[in-house]
Amino acid sequence: MTSFLGTADELARRFGGGTLFIFRHDPPRGFWWDQGVVDRDVLALIEGDVPDTTESRDWLRACARDVLRDRFRQKAIYLKFVGPVEHLIVSEEEVSDED
Repeated sequence: MTSFLGTADELARRFGGGTLFIFRHDPPRGFWWDQGVVDRDVLALIEGDVPDTTESRDWLRACARDVLRDRFRQKAIYLKFVGPVEHLIVSEEEVSDED
């Protein structure tokens, strides 16, 4: 658990925030082909809003390759880039009546 929280913290410091999904009951399971055999693994998910730049993608690839694979003892780390994404921030706004 602390590895997930530490990773989420690193990504938040780098990119400004994100969401850590913790599956306490019936976690989703991943299935993929690995040299002719279906591998299975318990999934964890960290989602972040990352600028769609070459620098961001390069940093994430290097982090997955050089840090996350060892940290989570994985053969591979799955990165998913979704876009384009439009951001909308809704906040409380004070409106005064000038009557």
